[in-house]
Amino acid sequence: MNLDDLGSPAFWRDHSDNESCSTPLAVVLPSGRAAINTSGHLALASDAIYTHEVVLEIDRLSREAHLTGVAVQSLLDIDFYEYLHATKDALQRRRSSPHANADRCLYSNLLVIATADINTIALELLTAVRSTQDYHIGCTSPYENPVFKGGRGHLYTYTGDPNTGVLALYPNPWCSDSDRIALLCGGLKASGTMAATSLLLNYLRGICHGNNAHKPAIPVRIVDCRKRTYSHIKLLAEDQCVPQHDVRGIEEELHICE
Repeated sequence: MNLDDLGSPAFWRDHSDNESCSTPLAVVLPSGRAAINTSGHLALASDAIYTHEVVLEIDRLSREAHLTGVAVQSLLDIDFYEYLHATKDALQRRRSSPHANADRCLYSNLLVIATADINTIALELLTAVRSTQDYHIGCTSPYENPVFKGGRGHLYTYTGDPNTGVLALYPNPWCSDSDRIALLCGGLKASGTMAATSLLLNYLRGICHGNNAHKPAIPVRIVDCRKRTYSHIKLLAEDQCVPQHDVRGIEEELHICE
């Protein structure tokens, strides 16, 4: 798999639904409500700030591939988790209609947004695709304690690299009957998630190229950003926000670490 393919109309045609002639996409946002999460991080506006543009770019690419566009569904990680575990019988789940409201997300391409506590679906995804074992880059295990590992073994930590994010491309592990993908945009803090999602947007627009700089066969990039400064409005300090996350926008220029 290659991140460069994300900017190709043919790629989205290959991952489309023949019946509806559209590109199914489920956008999964963190809620912080699941008891298994290691922090109380709630969904922030900054987590999803670039998802609208991402959806529009996928829609554009789908239409260039002569599809009707993108069929998008937005949901929280706790809702996706419910759908995923509604039945333990995988065969029974596959027999249900891929267009049923409760099951449509399981047959879609996925955009999983994960900040700080690696929410329930990010955890399920990383486990299902054996990310640490097979990719050796990106989120390290245990996934509940987010640390990012680079291609040369460098560890990006919450305290040392708070604005770092990871963009990763996986096959969708829950859709065995068709060719679907799962995109993970995660950050150690909200700013890192914003950077990873902005990087995805650049790939869709054909601005960025290549997989990991040190292991080119692996479709994972690690990105850093500088937080925006404001001159005309006074912001609360990070520790005065609930949850305690910096929600300042990122600067336009991203620094791709590897």
